[in-house]
Amino acid sequence: MGIEAVHCAVLPGQVTRIIDLEGQVERVICPKYREADGQCEAKLHVQQGGPLGQLLERVQTHTLGSHDTHCHLK
Repeated sequence: MGIEAVHCAVLPGQVTRIIDLEGQVERVICPKYREADGQCEAKLHVQQGGPLGQLLERVQTHTLGSHDTHCHLK
């Protein structure tokens, strides 16, 4: 089991990932991550900004192919 600090462009800032022995992410420790459903509260907030806000957020975080609110670090 390991601990890995990674940059999250959505926050922006650092979050911590707990990695198991097989290299899979077991848990994301982030103030905006909802463990119950795997969604990012920061992304949910951006959705309320309308289509332009969503597009700008996806451009900033380099996730143009993703239209969901799930955490891309999980």
